[in-house]
Amino acid sequence: MNTERLYDALTTPERFALTVEAFARRDVVEIDRLQETMPQQTYRMSDAGYWQRLHMLNTLALTHGLRRKEIVARSLSALAVIMLTDDDDAEGKCVGTLGRFMGKLKAYDDAWQRFCDSIGIDSAIVLQGFQIEPHDEVDKLFADMLDAIEGLEAGMDESLRDELVAMYESLWDKAVSVGH
Repeated sequence: MNTERLYDALTTPERFALTVEAFARRDVVEIDRLQETMPQQTYRMSDAGYWQRLHMLNTLALTHGLRRKEIVARSLSALAVIMLTDDDDAEGKCVGTLGRFMGKLKAYDDAWQRFCDSIGIDSAIVLQGFQIEPHDEVDKLFADMLDAIEGLEAGMDESLRDELVAMYESLWDKAVSVGH
């Protein structure tokens, strides 16, 4: 009886189960025989580097958009307290909080811009391409409201910006190194 024919007739699940059993027995000869008689396949696929870049850029754009929306929502909450309260202490705390949120918002926007510039793609086009709402209307609304708030200081959180740029670039570098 020709055992080669038996090996050739094995299905993938059968070959897999026999290989695991051979591993358990530490039967290197059997493992080699099972692997050497395995049918060979030829596969075609799209450029992995392209898909890695596209998926990573989509992930980063969605993350940017979601984090930005979170900051906007928190800012609106602080703004509502400022507008609705008669308590000067609470209002003062909310003005400070709103200033910090605005600093974070500036950091997110600047980090996104810097990252997109570093990979040679327009940041607004990326957001538009992945159907992430542009910020223009929200920014105009905030600008109008913020102008009316006395004592608001909204300097950019530069350490957050630098941290974000480093994170975006690190994730990007890992993704593009996979598929050159």
